[in-house]
Amino acid sequence: MGLEVDPAAGDEVRTPVRHSRVASDPPPAGPLNSLLPAKSWPTDLLSSNSQALGVRAPRPKPSWVGKGFLKKITWRRNARRPSIEDANGPGATRADPADAEETFLYTSPLVDQTKVYGFDEELQALVSFVRRERVNDRGFRAVAVVGAGGIGKTTLCQLLFDEEEIKEDFVPRIWVSNSRQPAEVADLKEAIVRRMLTQIGEDETDDMQLDRLIPLLHRNLWGKKYLIVLDDARDADPWYYNLGAEPNMEDEWKSFLAYGLPKGSGGRVVVTGRNEEVARKMVGEHNLHKVLPLSDQEDCWSLFKESVGPCLDEEANKNGMNLEAMKGEVHAKSNGMPLAIKIMGQIMKERLTEASAERISRTATD
Repeated sequence: MGLEVDPAAGDEVRTPVRHSRVASDPPPAGPLNSLLPAKSWPTDLLSSNSQALGVRAPRPKPSWVGKGFLKKITWRRNARRPSIEDANGPGATRADPADAEETFLYTSPLVDQTKVYGFDEELQALVSFVRRERVNDRGFRAVAVVGAGGIGKTTLCQLLFDEEEIKEDFVPRIWVSNSRQPAEVADLKEAIVRRMLTQIGEDETDDMQLDRLIPLLHRNLWGKKYLIVLDDARDADPWYYNLGAEPNMEDEWKSFLAYGLPKGSGGRVVVTGRNEEVARKMVGEHNLHKVLPLSDQEDCWSLFKESVGPCLDEEANKNGMNLEAMKGEVHAKSNGMPLAIKIMGQIMKERLTEASAERISRTATD
């Protein structure tokens, strides 16, 4: 991975880049063909801005969709959502009322760092980006971590949230999922502000609306070097835009989320999202940290093995599976997408378990 200087921003803003293989390179054939067709991973896992992020753009469905495999994968993905962005911490799913096919995750800042691969350099670049003080920041900066769905934006920010340097620099630290909780009926804007307030000790807010919630948030954060992570920001409502704005006499407090975020004491807001356009409107043109697919084959393989579990090595020892060949296939078929790698691993685990059960059954009946 390298650090690519944004020419429009001078030497201040650096965007980490993880280079992926050329999209036109065909994945090699090998042991995984019994698990997956010899095609790249279905591109519906990638967001609509994937071309801007340097990953494979959507294309027509391949011929093997008719065999039911992709349908089965899509059903599993929508039903269980085994995302790398949330698989390492508690989470729940909820369908977006506006789109029955979309799934939202309610995330937390918890992450098992022993199950995260390929983010060491990426994390250090983001920590440096967030901590850096710039003359024109006015004691506040908002940063957006953007990338395709399933690429690891939430995981990266979970690691950031738990980094010792961040813990020492920023108090309080607040994690807010922008997804609606199950059975939640309140206005989502109010719910988001209440979640922030609850984490800094303000629990008696149920009867408050935005005109009281926003100034209460501002008062509680005033003079503090806070860090707020807004995970999965995708709402195009202007209420979320220009987080660096300060209150003025012409607007009401409730007009913008930014008015609840005091400036001048070094506060930071980190936003995650798939939509670059929305992210720019929230944090500005030159405060984007772009996450690209995993390029290291060993990182992809470690994540795959973690998802499959010990049955992979057991099967290799019994039947002589070529794990080295499979390693290259995992990287090629997944295009370096952590979500795709985890789904592939979980499917392989199920099939290896089924195969083992069948062998045991046949042995018992012989």
